Amino acid sequence: MGNSNSFESVYQGPLLTDELMDDYLQLSYLSRKEISRIHKRMQDLIGEEEFTVVHRVTWERMLEAFPEIKANPFVDRLCEVFSSKNDGHVSFEDMLDLFSALSPSCPTESKAKWAFRIFDFNNSNALEIEDLHELIDRLTNGRNVKENGKFLTEDEKEHIVDIVSLFPIYYQLFIKHF
Repeated sequence: MGNSNSFESVYQGPLLTDELMDDYLQLSYLSRKEISRIHKRMQDLIGEEEFTVVHRVTWERMLEAFPEIKANPFVDRLCEVFSSKNDGHVSFEDMLDLFSALSPSCPTESKAKWAFRIFDFNNSNALEIEDLHELIDRLTNGRNVKENGKFLTEDEKEHIVDIVSLFPIYYQLFIKHF
């Protein structure tokens, strides 16, 4: 939709017409109800007078309408990956892409494509040692993780990175094993 890998609407009005809804239903893994909810939240945020499906708002402002995203440890990467113009702003269509990728209806291969982009922190098109360190730190909130009564020590974290980082993980390998 709003992302460069998908459809960009030529429609610029505030209304979610039946024709536009049909397009979004075909291009996403979202239901009519989910698309309508996202539309309503964006319209409420921007204001009915100013809102269009291509209107862009800052990521910080968008988080006001979608506070559930704030808790995601990859909140900044979600913006970087799903902002179709890579400008720190998102449109309604960008948000449809994001929620479509997070939808339980989204196929695993599609989720893997998005996950790879999110986890590639240095945008090198490979998951490298630095990416793996960042991934572990974000998933553990930078702390040791308690699992089965044991904490994951720094040495154990390093061991995980060592095992996984014998070579960079490129996109095709990531998708194959996701």
